[in-house]
Amino acid sequence: MPVTFTNFGEVKTDLYQAAFNQAKLILGKAQSSAQAVVSMSKSSPTYADVSKAFKRFWGSNDPTTVSRRLGMVKSAMLTSDLVIEYDPTDTSKAYVFASHCATSEGQAFTPKIHFCPALVTGFSSLGTNSAAGTIIHEMTHLVLNTDDKIYGMKSCSELSDPNKLVNADNYKYYSELFQLVRLSMMPALSDSYDGTHSPPRK
Repeated sequence: MPVTFTNFGEVKTDLYQAAFNQAKLILGKAQSSAQAVVSMSKSSPTYADVSKAFKRFWGSNDPTTVSRRLGMVKSAMLTSDLVIEYDPTDTSKAYVFASHCATSEGQAFTPKIHFCPALVTGFSSLGTNSAAGTIIHEMTHLVLNTDDKIYGMKSCSELSDPNKLVNADNYKYYSELFQLVRLSMMPALSDSYDGTHSPPRK
C-alpha cells in the first residue's frame, strides 16, 4: 500500500523515506528474532546472543506474544495507506494524535504520523535513538496503543515485565539492535537520549 508524504513542500522526502524503509527492515528482523527465542535450539552458537537481547527489553514476557505484537506493527507499515504529514514548526522528532491510536491491540487506528525536521536534521539515521527507531516508537502508539511510561534504554530494561510490553521505547530499542552486525555487540545500557519524544497528542 502507498505511503503518502504531505505538506513537505520544497522539503525533500528522501531521508524521511529512507528512515521509514529502515524502520520496516529492522522491525522485520526484530520480529524474527523474538520468534527465534522459541524456535532456536539452545545449543545454537547464536542462541545466547538472541536470548540476551530479548531478555534485555522483554524480560520473561512470552516471545510469541512479543513477536506477534512486533508483527502487527510491521504489517501496518507494509499494508496500511499510511499518511506522513510534515510539521515544520514542532521541535519533537515525530508524533501522533491519541485520537488516531487503536483503543487496544488489534483495533482500528488512523494511519497517520507527523514527521518533524529534527527526525533527520542533526540526528542519527542509524544506531541507538535513530530516526528509524523513532518511527517504530510512534507506530506502536498507533497500532498497539502503547504508552510512554519511561524513556531511555537502561530505564526501559528495568521496567516490570508487564510494563515492558506496553512501553513504546522498548519496541524502539529492541528493534534498533537489529542494525548491528552481531547481537553480541549490544551497546552498554544507558539512559542517554535526546529528550525530544512526545507522547500522543490530545
